[in-house]
Amino acid sequence: MSWKELKISEVLEEFLCNLDVKPASVNTYRAVITLYIKYLYVNKLAFDGVNLADIIKWKHSLIENHKPKAVNLYLSVLRRFYSWLEISGYYTNVFKGIKLSKVPNTYRRMPLTVEQVGKLLSIIDTTAITGRRDHAIINLMVKTGLRRIEINRMDVGDLVELNGKHLLRIQRKGHDYKDQYKPISVQLFDELQDLICSRQVINNNDPMFISSIGTNNTRLSVCRISEIIKAYLNKIGLVDRMYSAHSLRHTAAVTLLESGYDIHYVQMYLGHSSTATTQLYTKLISDRIQYDDSAINDLEKVFFQTSPP
Repeated sequence: MSWKELKISEVLEEFLCNLDVKPASVNTYRAVITLYIKYLYVNKLAFDGVNLADIIKWKHSLIENHKPKAVNLYLSVLRRFYSWLEISGYYTNVFKGIKLSKVPNTYRRMPLTVEQVGKLLSIIDTTAITGRRDHAIINLMVKTGLRRIEINRMDVGDLVELNGKHLLRIQRKGHDYKDQYKPISVQLFDELQDLICSRQVINNNDPMFISSIGTNNTRLSVCRISEIIKAYLNKIGLVDRMYSAHSLRHTAAVTLLESGYDIHYVQMYLGHSSTATTQLYTKLISDRIQYDDSAINDLEKVFFQTSPP
């Protein structure tokens, strides 16, 4: 059947059915392509009449309104869609030659200092069960470097003790199963045990962290985890957008590197697929040194003491 004989909605569904990706990714593809189709409609462009100049203009509109990472998501989805259209014989791939936006090769979140971590944990009211939950989440993230999605996926039964070791079974980002174990301290193990015991009768498959008590064990969402942590960061004066929930993961990484741990060890600890990703944390350490005025102040004292009156 030719392009002219098909509706764009039918072509889109055929494309989505041929994607070997997770359901969440399918939804992302559908959303991006739908927004692109709306853009064409608003600008009175026929789908089967789009040319390279139209695509470049659309790309520029994305750059004006979105961050590089979001722009690249849109472009990647459409590049794959048009490649499939051409392979299927429906339409020419007008996305050939369209380049992705350059994303800065650095982290965009700042780590906390040891003092800031202490202050962050100390302001949490642990007399309430939600406060104990929040304390456990923050304590866990800053000491294990776990991502929000890995915290979100955690179940009660993932807290285990094997051969005298206290462990958490985790499902890493991009993994389909819980195929890794993360060692934790006795203190973290006890804190999580106490949190579990403070809830009503629960099963091993129930979520470790729930939204609130009395909500039928509703799993705490990734977005809610971000909101909770950001609220506490604001309370200790870290209101800049450079500080977020992901800052806790950065804090674990930078603290390990500054303590002398090998970069390959830190890579495995954080679950990075490549040391190139872990290497970016050295830039954060350099940034800290750049704004550290202790050296200039020490030199000032030395030369002041040796200067003649």
